[in-house]
Amino acid sequence: MWWLLSLYLRTLFGAYLIQLLSTFIELPSIQLSSIYLSIVSFIQSLYPEVYPKSQHYPGIREKTLGGEFVRNVDSSCHFNFLADNQYQNINAFEIASLTFKAGINAIDDLSPAFDRAPTYGESLLRFAPLPHWSMPLKILFYATLVFRLAILFPLRVAFFISSFVFIGILGIYAVFTELTDRQKTLIGPIYGKLFCLGTGTIIVGHNRQDMPRKPGIAVSNHLSPNDVQILFADLRYGDLQYVVTGQKHKGVIGLVEKMVSRLCRALWFERGNTKERMEFLTDVINIARADGPVLLFPEGYCTNNTSVLQFRKAVFEEDVNIYPIAISQSGIYGDSYWFEDKFHMYLLRLFFSWAVVYNIHYLPKMRRLKGETNLQFAQRTSSTIGQAIGLPQCQFSGSLWYNQSDKRKMLNVEKDCIAQRLLPYLSTISCDSEVSSTGDTDDSSFVNVSSDDANISSSRVLVSVQN
Repeated sequence: MWWLLSLYLRTLFGAYLIQLLSTFIELPSIQLSSIYLSIVSFIQSLYPEVYPKSQHYPGIREKTLGGEFVRNVDSSCHFNFLADNQYQNINAFEIASLTFKAGINAIDDLSPAFDRAPTYGESLLRFAPLPHWSMPLKILFYATLVFRLAILFPLRVAFFISSFVFIGILGIYAVFTELTDRQKTLIGPIYGKLFCLGTGTIIVGHNRQDMPRKPGIAVSNHLSPNDVQILFADLRYGDLQYVVTGQKHKGVIGLVEKMVSRLCRALWFERGNTKERMEFLTDVINIARADGPVLLFPEGYCTNNTSVLQFRKAVFEEDVNIYPIAISQSGIYGDSYWFEDKFHMYLLRLFFSWAVVYNIHYLPKMRRLKGETNLQFAQRTSSTIGQAIGLPQCQFSGSLWYNQSDKRKMLNVEKDCIAQRLLPYLSTISCDSEVSSTGDTDDSSFVNVSSDDANISSSRVLVSVQN
């Protein structure tokens, strides 16, 4: 029994040393990763699909009569039917029905981006088999579970700890000795690769000839808090390093940020501090025009890779090179999106996953066109990233999901839009037709708008509509 345990530990230690050595001398392991993923894909294909393949059918927006869910991107009013001439003669019931459906559609546009990534199959990333599986499938499941627990988990924990030891030792060293630029360009990729080994991340790079260069800004969609380490891991040793940016965090992520600041150029800011945000923006633009590349995630929030959120426009200025990076994941192997309440629970899920497969697409350099605003440039960039990985472009910012003040602001904008468009309909209602047989004219129950009342305020209409 002891010899079996000794053999197991020696095998783990040997695998750890081989992978560690290949990381420090930059040996490619793409072929082994491809073989591993092919085996996992084959095993996964033996299990039923949650959503069986079927013929294409039109979505809700396409099926709805009149296309009332088709959004007008150039308008702040997201209830498009109110601005369309073909709906000028519809009755009150149709107005209420279309408004209700458009409201539900607006909610659904954003919320799916902050849920678990869809796998479209009965994933093996669980700890108990499903009852309807056959006995051979259950046996195969338990075999894969043992592999994940006995092989993947200890190796990933070892590499995750090694990444912190590596960056910790160098962080202490950097306190007493100034690191050269050459040393910094080596530290970043090595740390990134160790971290990726710890989280089970496999990187598949595309179009590396378009990788970001100096000067400029590298902008990417945002999947997880590990995106910085993953993008660093895909850099060539001794080539260049990103100027790291991001929001200040606490806990484990905050500790990593402090260590990173000693080993490479970094700009951190507090999202809730307006002064810090303005200073951060100025620093980013100045560095991007002379040096860089500055690494930014204009979405501002992580998503589950089902859409590309609205990009913040601030850094899309004139005379600034923008290098778009489109990243996508294969959810069937593991989900990189952080939906747990605690970061350690997120890490445990990554340790037990098959892998986190990142496809990184480097896109050609972009510059702001003549006559183009920074908002239009930001939208064009996000659209380019979305098209590269086949994701739709969401017209909302992630702050609308997390920030209560932004939710209230958006609600007020939509109310104003509806009120302005409903005024022509409400002005045709006669006061006499709204008065009850008892003569009661309570404004909280009826909309009393005379056709001659041209000075009615939109706020009164809103109150009446709500009631």
